[in-house]
Amino acid sequence: MRFTAKIFCVLLLCACSFRLDGQGIPSRLPVSELQESVDYLCDSICGGRGFASRGGFETQFYLQRCLKEMNFSPVCQRFAAELDSVRYGCNVVLELNAARQYRHNAGTIVVMAHYDGTGTHSGRLFPGADSNSSGVAALLTILRHINLYGSRNNLVFAFLDGHNASMAGARALLEELQGKGHKVKMAVSLDILGSSLSPVEEGRPDYLIALGAEKWKKELQELNSGLGLHLSYDYYGSSSFTELFYRRIGDQSVFLEAGIPSVMFTSGITMNTNKVSDTPESLDWPVFRKRAELVMRWLEVLLYKING
Repeated sequence: MRFTAKIFCVLLLCACSFRLDGQGIPSRLPVSELQESVDYLCDSICGGRGFASRGGFETQFYLQRCLKEMNFSPVCQRFAAELDSVRYGCNVVLELNAARQYRHNAGTIVVMAHYDGTGTHSGRLFPGADSNSSGVAALLTILRHINLYGSRNNLVFAFLDGHNASMAGARALLEELQGKGHKVKMAVSLDILGSSLSPVEEGRPDYLIALGAEKWKKELQELNSGLGLHLSYDYYGSSSFTELFYRRIGDQSVFLEAGIPSVMFTSGITMNTNKVSDTPESLDWPVFRKRAELVMRWLEVLLYKING
């Protein structure tokens, strides 16, 4: 790590150490904000957020409202996906330029979470709290609190549609970025982050799986100070399942196919995934906040470190 990046990391940790709640957990990301977003996304108004559904359109409007309230200027990237017929989805995308002094040599980092879910079938709502309202809520809350000042990189924050349509949204996003001349250096996917029902180790619900993040172990461990999450860099110790979830399941797989380094943060599939029981009540909110906090800390270092 360059000396300046080390200084940034130390300052970040110092700042966090003086902003603790009564339980000793850094309070930059309020649980209430995570809960508010998950509750809305799981409400019947969003209808399970099925691809190209009325609830999916409502979700798009909600995401755009949230980002505009943060004084950002998101755009809707429309794309077509071939299912039983041609359907149209919308990625909600926010592009931010690198700091002026770095723009001539800046690469692009993409941070994404898919918002589409299983939808409503035969009158049964599949709320999708963990999959993937949790990833969307984490990204929204991170955007409210992350320090983006002086980034060495162009940044793209994307709320993806079409995950359940063969990851058509991720493909459309990458194609558009490359068409616009972006040098995409890294992709980060937040996908299923809220539950502790499938711990990596028995008795350790406070865990986080970071696939593709082996090269960042030292930084993540340092940034984990005060959070105490159990960090894992494979999918439950299985090389075949790690390969499956990292390279074939998840929007980061689209970027990996293009040779772009990618990281997937997840808490793993549970007994509730893609079921009507995937409700906000099933999430572990204190641990969810810790995970989102660690991801934000790491992104702040990442945005400053990689360039060119």
